[in-house]
Amino acid sequence: MPMKLYYLYHSGVAVETERHLLIFDYYQDTLPGGVPALLQQVGKPVTVFASHGHYDHFNRAILTWKDGYPDITYVLSDDIPPVDGCHRIGTRKTLELPGLTVSTLRSTDQGVAFVVTCDGHTIYHSGDLHWWHWSGEPDRDNQIMETAYKREMERLAGVHLDVAFLPVDPRQEADGLRGIEYFAAHNDCPCLVPIHYSWDPSILETLQRTSGPWQGRLCILDDGPWEV
Repeated sequence: MPMKLYYLYHSGVAVETERHLLIFDYYQDTLPGGVPALLQQVGKPVTVFASHGHYDHFNRAILTWKDGYPDITYVLSDDIPPVDGCHRIGTRKTLELPGLTVSTLRSTDQGVAFVVTCDGHTIYHSGDLHWWHWSGEPDRDNQIMETAYKREMERLAGVHLDVAFLPVDPRQEADGLRGIEYFAAHNDCPCLVPIHYSWDPSILETLQRTSGPWQGRLCILDDGPWEV
């Protein structure tokens, strides 16, 4: 079965595989009926991930979903305070769950990035693992960030990913594409999904008209699921 990808909002996305529904970094959503309606529609075991505790990646509303849909598992970065019944995971760790394997990378901001293997697919969700280059910051700070980002990307060398969710932050202006550009040049993932742009989606137009190693591999999630 192909995967179905749903855009929720900002860095929030859902991935439906043959036997599972995976939800990453829920903050808000624009789905008709919201995520609870999607849970009922899909009718599969659900795993909900939060890469770190920033308000735009972790909304405690996710914890209420289990009231109406009990077949649900939570995997939270360990910078989030413990929550009863939820798995917590730190950087560069692996967690085995029924039907899926979760591994993590170290974020260049806070928390983790996720690599999830499920139903024959491998999914990468970056959280805030990104090349955070800021104009006006000291060169030394930007160099430290570059080194940290590339070090984590080295851990994906030789790993075939079926879909990757990658930040393109418009606050960085042209520098907001550094992360996806480096990733696309060093990984053969066929489906690159931009995230983390909710306040200014015009960066997607910039991405589409800019020549780069992502050409032919962009998956811009809009209305309805995208099948890959």
